[in-house]
Amino acid sequence: MIKITNLNKYFYRKKYNEIHVINDTTLEFPQSGLVTLLGESGSGKTTLLNVLGGLDGFDNGEIEIDGNIIKKYSARKIDKIRNEKIGYIFQNYLLLKQKTVYENLELVLNMYSLDSKKIDERITYVLNAVGMLKYKKKRVSELSGGQQQRIAIARALIKSPSLILADEPTGNLDEKNTIEIMNILKKISKTTLVILVSHEKRVAYSYSDIIIELKDGKVTGTKAIDNKNGYEFEDDQNIYLKELNYENIENDNVKISYYTSSKDKINLNIVYKNNKVYIESNQPVIVLDNSNEIKLIDDYKKVLDTEKAVEVSSFELEKLEFVKTPGLSFKERISLAVNNNKKMKKKTTFLSITLFVVVVLTLLCIQSIITASFVDKQKLTNTDSRIYNIYMDKGSAQIDDRAGKFGFDLFYKDFLTENPEIEPVINFHTRASYTMSTFTQLGNKEYYLSNFSVLPLSTLKDDSLIYGRLPENPMEIVVDKWVLENAINGSTLNNFMNVASFLNQNVNFEYMNSDVTIVGISETNQNSVYVNKWTMIDIYMGSLNKTSITFCSLSEFEKHLGRKLNIELDSRECLWNLSKSTPSTLDYFRYNSDYDMEFTIVKSVDFEGFPYTTIVSDDAYYDILRSVIKREYNILNVVCENEEEVAKVDQFINERKELFASGEIKANLEFGYTGPTPENEDVKLELSATSEYNKKLQPYYDEAKKIISSRVLITFTILVISVLIVLFSMKSFAVSNIYDIGVYRALGIKKSSVISIYAFEILFINLKTTLIGGILCYIVTNIISSIPIIYVDFAISFMTFVLVTFGLMLINIIVGIIPITRYMRLTPSQILTKHDL
Repeated sequence: MIKITNLNKYFYRKKYNEIHVINDTTLEFPQSGLVTLLGESGSGKTTLLNVLGGLDGFDNGEIEIDGNIIKKYSARKIDKIRNEKIGYIFQNYLLLKQKTVYENLELVLNMYSLDSKKIDERITYVLNAVGMLKYKKKRVSELSGGQQQRIAIARALIKSPSLILADEPTGNLDEKNTIEIMNILKKISKTTLVILVSHEKRVAYSYSDIIIELKDGKVTGTKAIDNKNGYEFEDDQNIYLKELNYENIENDNVKISYYTSSKDKINLNIVYKNNKVYIESNQPVIVLDNSNEIKLIDDYKKVLDTEKAVEVSSFELEKLEFVKTPGLSFKERISLAVNNNKKMKKKTTFLSITLFVVVVLTLLCIQSIITASFVDKQKLTNTDSRIYNIYMDKGSAQIDDRAGKFGFDLFYKDFLTENPEIEPVINFHTRASYTMSTFTQLGNKEYYLSNFSVLPLSTLKDDSLIYGRLPENPMEIVVDKWVLENAINGSTLNNFMNVASFLNQNVNFEYMNSDVTIVGISETNQNSVYVNKWTMIDIYMGSLNKTSITFCSLSEFEKHLGRKLNIELDSRECLWNLSKSTPSTLDYFRYNSDYDMEFTIVKSVDFEGFPYTTIVSDDAYYDILRSVIKREYNILNVVCENEEEVAKVDQFINERKELFASGEIKANLEFGYTGPTPENEDVKLELSATSEYNKKLQPYYDEAKKIISSRVLITFTILVISVLIVLFSMKSFAVSNIYDIGVYRALGIKKSSVISIYAFEILFINLKTTLIGGILCYIVTNIISSIPIIYVDFAISFMTFVLVTFGLMLINIIVGIIPITRYMRLTPSQILTKHDL
């Protein structure tokens, strides 16, 4: 059952030219029968039919179709109902003109589970029924208007719908084909509801069961046609004599048969002379001879008994079970996209050139941004990024260096107590020499490792090793890959060695008496060398060339010996290497008495090849480290492994700032205070923290930021221009194909299928422009950069090529389908209206 209740639709609503095209209409249609919507042009017939068929929306009211209640236009819901229940005969045919007759009908059958044989049988049957079988393989564009109308009718009949909506189905047919089509529709109406739009009263009254008359959007009358008079053939040429009044005028010289349908008086002067007839009349005269198509027929005009004609009609087609919303096959969508590209070849030329240029410029800009944003920390720094620098400054306080050293000493001890997990280190730089005896080509030339930080092994994570192992004694070290790469690159070693070649290589730090061995190579992305903590102190003192004394702990010495010694050392006692000349006491710093630590030699022993001068207790490490750090008492360097530890150091410093301006620290410093009387003025030691590593890199980051800003602006401009060109080009393509888009949607083809056609279209354009342009740009820049004499160190990386090229293709596809997506929001009727405009 189909029922509409209080249905309203407006054109140009709330505007000065508003038209109330469906005006508060309520109708209920029968389950079957042929119902004609009759009215003059502009009465709202077609609009009402479009709303019923889901081709157009409505403003308010309600439509019910077989229990499906529609109060608001929903494309998904309407499409399902239209595909499942409705066959539509369009006034303008709405055939896909580039396709064959067979393909147009096959498209409608996609929603049913039919094999190719059954599809072919069904198409053959309906084409034969409408007299178009011989045109099955012909393109629609090659058919006449009347032939296209019959194909459109066949398409509506082929799925045996429960409702047929026919908009002027015989408007372009001759009388013979009109009768054939109306007979088929009438026969179908015995079991199916057929709603017909027509302005021909003769057809309406001959075939309709119900006639609904409309005027200005309103229903003006409903008539049930019970006694049909039959279909009277319309023949404008022939004159049927028996339908006219007859009078015979005859005498000896003339015989005149006079036929008339009116009582108007005519005046005739007839002259016969020289075998010719001359007629003078007060009415126009038409002479009928062999050259005239009008014939006089001594009979009545024919009237077709439509009831009997319908019974004779043999049209029978089984119902089909709806399976799915029809869509276009993958192959068909590809084919349509290719054909669209061929049709729009001239229009795509400018777009193709634009996309080619855009991908090249974008690749160059993006790569330059990446290059500019990459600050080569490996080459530009010689400090580990984890080293955090804490400074103590006397500021305006009038205290001498001894007082400052004392304040720093208090701070140092306090820091170690509060932050045992944060390692204090010595931030210094040295170099280590080595010879490559394993390569005869290199001879005995001396090479150097340089520009690195020396850190204790405790700052190296076990999983950072990529080659070798961790050190097992103080004479073994781990070197980071960066340090070794810096040594190899740009030197003759590059031709002979790689990073792994340095394993088990002996190196000698400046002013150290013994070599150490590289037993492990790490990947921490730091310019750092990792050594035993005692070795770190000895390397530092060697780099200063301040002392020939080298320290190591008792536990390391015992590990070297492989046995325990029955010796206990306190923090100021030591063992002396028997092979060295023995002083009574050992001053660690000989050159500056302010910073000395004094050790008492309790025994001289045979070190059995252990390459140190002095053995101290394990507890002496932090005292010795403190004495080394106090050489420049205003700097404490610590290793912060993460941002949390940096924040902890900052918090510690902020809390101590108040302490170091307090009376407590002032009292401790009074012996070195030289300023005003302390009762009214604080002694203030200023604390601050920073990262020298970051300070060194900051200028490069600032410069990179400037370059990146300009490149980003250029890239953004290029992309905006590209997007606009793609958008307007695809909008132009969509407008050019708006008819096909409207046809697909009117037939209920899924929106996704229609959109995908144009997605493939822009994809194919991108494949021959964006992809090729990207490949060429990648190849050319890499070839140029590989030629040494050109000195161009700029090439598109493979990752940049992939991300930018395919990213642009994706953007182009998304932007390209926007115009189509916008059309998909319209009703089929609205889309087709744009084509008509």
